[in-house]
Amino acid sequence: DAGEFGTIHTMAISYSIHHAEALASHYPGVLRQVIPHHLYTLLYLGFRPVRVTALTSSMHYRALDREDQVVLLLQNEAGALAIAFASFATDDLSRDPWTFHIKILGSEGSASFSWRDATTRRQIGTHPQAYLPYEESYRNELLSFLEECRKPVSSAKPLSTLEDAACVEAIISAAERAVTNGQVVEIAHGPKGSQ
Repeated sequence: DAGEFGTIHTMAISYSIHHAEALASHYPGVLRQVIPHHLYTLLYLGFRPVRVTALTSSMHYRALDREDQVVLLLQNEAGALAIAFASFATDDLSRDPWTFHIKILGSEGSASFSWRDATTRRQIGTHPQAYLPYEESYRNELLSFLEECRKPVSSAKPLSTLEDAACVEAIISAAERAVTNGQVVEIAHGPKGSQ
């Protein structure tokens, strides 16, 4: 908000956690299961895409008929690019893993965030280990909700709005069209007030 990163040129969000086919069978493909989280994050960070192209693959499923990997390349009105990647096909076991990773690159600075900043061997939910920043996000969400509920009259705008939900659905629908036709697709965001 202070503009210290200068002009934002690139944002990237990635998620790579292997999900066995039996577990993945409970979910749609990663485009609809994981990518909405990436898109809400991009919107929160001020990146509102106007066009998208996308690719998917199914690298490890034997019976499931859905994608286990997806990548979206998005562009906003100013020309900045964002990459949104998700995979149930593999874990990232490299030195600097993209288990869940966000990068922001600007003309005057950059920022990075990773779930791998703090992990423990404790398995939780569908994840093979505990990613403490992930768990903290739920705690912070609930604390913020409680703070707003305790105020006599809240004037705070929610961090995520119904307009954001409509925008995310428009982006996902455009990405599905991009996968089908192999082209860059303009994103229809709806009425001017919701842009």
